[in-house]
Amino acid sequence: MIRANFDYEFELFHNQKNDSINKQFEYLYWWTENKLDPLSTKTIYAEEYLDYITECLQKVISTSPAPYQQNWWGDLNDLKLERLLNSKLTSTQFALQENLAHPLTKIITNQNEINLLDDEMYVLKNPYLMSGKGFMRFVGKEYDRIKNWAEKELKNNPLIFEPWVKKLYDIGTYIFLDEKKMESYFNLSNEQGNYKGTVVYADHNLFFEDLEERGVNLDFYLESLNRIQNYYVSLGATKGFSVDSFIYQEKQSAKMYYLSEVNYRKTMGWVSLKLKKFLDINGVGQFLIMKRPKEYKNFIEYKQCFESVLYSREKKKGVLLLSPENHNFVTFFVAAHSKEELDNYLFFMANL
Repeated sequence: MIRANFDYEFELFHNQKNDSINKQFEYLYWWTENKLDPLSTKTIYAEEYLDYITECLQKVISTSPAPYQQNWWGDLNDLKLERLLNSKLTSTQFALQENLAHPLTKIITNQNEINLLDDEMYVLKNPYLMSGKGFMRFVGKEYDRIKNWAEKELKNNPLIFEPWVKKLYDIGTYIFLDEKKMESYFNLSNEQGNYKGTVVYADHNLFFEDLEERGVNLDFYLESLNRIQNYYVSLGATKGFSVDSFIYQEKQSAKMYYLSEVNYRKTMGWVSLKLKKFLDINGVGQFLIMKRPKEYKNFIEYKQCFESVLYSREKKKGVLLLSPENHNFVTFFVAAHSKEELDNYLFFMANL
C-alpha cells in the first residue's frame, strides 16, 4: 500500500502531516510508475476519470482506505540524514564552497550580517521550506517592512540571503543513482518562484543543444553536476535527487547559477521525466499545473473541451488530462513532435 506523501517537507522538518496537499497530487503516482500497488487514500475518484486513466495507461488502478506501508514521494526512513540532504543550508554551503552560487549569496545567523544597497532588490529564504514558500523579497531601503519577519525566522534557523536576480531560464536535473544516469529539463515558474511546469525532450541530446543555444558552457555544467552528485553521495545519498540551477541576467550578460538547491526526493521534474514515455522518439513535452478554472464542472465536460487535441497513443502527440475533478489544481502533459507543434497546443489551451 502506497502513500503519495507530497507533504514530505512538512513531516520531515516540522513533524506535521498535511493530507490536503497529498490529495491534490496523489494521482500522479498512477501516471508515473510502471508497477502499481494500491494507493492508500480516502479520496473517492469518479468512475469516468478512472475509466479514462485506465484506458490511457492500459493498467489496473486501485485505491484503498487501509493504512499505507510505504511512502512514495520521499522516504522518511532516516530523518537525520534526509534533513541534511534536503536542507538548503547544505546545498548553499557547498555552492559557496565550490563557486556555484551568486557571489553575493550568504548564509546569515543575525541581521547584522545583511549588507544592503537602497535601490537593489534582495531575497531572504527559509532553508527548510519548499520552493516558492518561506521567502521574502524586498528592496534594500524597504528592509524595515520585513525586519520583524526576519528577526522571528532567525530565532529558529539561519536564513539564506541573496540578490533578487532576473531569471531567464530555470533548469533542473534529476540524478538517478540506482540507474547511474542524470537527465535535465527546463522548469517554469512565476515571478514569486512558484512552480508552473516542466519542458522535457525525449532525446536528451536535444535538451543539450537547446541549453547550449542559451549560452551555457556544457562542459562546466556537466562537471559541476558530477561534483554535486559526488558530494551528496559522500554525505550518504543512496536514492535519486534533483539539482536546481538557473540562467540569470546581470547587467547585459547571461550568467549561470549552477546550484540553487537540492531536493532529495521525487520532484515534479521527476514526474515530467517519467511522462516522457508518451513522447515520440524525437518529441518534446510539457507538464503543466494551474489553478482549477471556474468553468470546470466535471471531468467529462472538461474533457470534451479538449476533444480535438486529446492525446493519441498511435500518433504519440496531444494533450493528456492528468488530474481528476474536485481538485484545486489541474495538470496536463502536452506531447508534441516539435517545439512549434507544442506551442500550437499551448496556444489552443490558453484560448479555451
